[in-house]
Amino acid sequence: MSEKKLEEIITLQWTGTAGIETAKSRQKELVKALQAANKVIVDISNIDDIDITGIQLLLAAKKEADASKKNFFVKSPLPASISSFISSCSINLDPLLASEEDLKEAENA
Repeated sequence: MSEKKLEEIITLQWTGTAGIETAKSRQKELVKALQAANKVIVDISNIDDIDITGIQLLLAAKKEADASKKNFFVKSPLPASISSFISSCSINLDPLLASEEDLKEAENA
């Protein structure tokens, strides 16, 4: 049995919405990325809207990555409207957020 070599880093660029209407396709995208790479970065800086389902997908992906001993990050800073919504939900995404500098360090790790 041969081992499949994983990609080092996959970056997902999300645009449009990240909510209930796109949850199934976003979930498949996250699962595929986590299976294929040791480090997954989701860039949501260009999304127009996110709802609680989108946030749950990001949190679930982080939990799955941790269980698989992989790295999962959401690129920061977040758009102000998205950050405001997340705060209004009393959800802390800080453990998932990574700045440009953090991501460069992760690439070199």
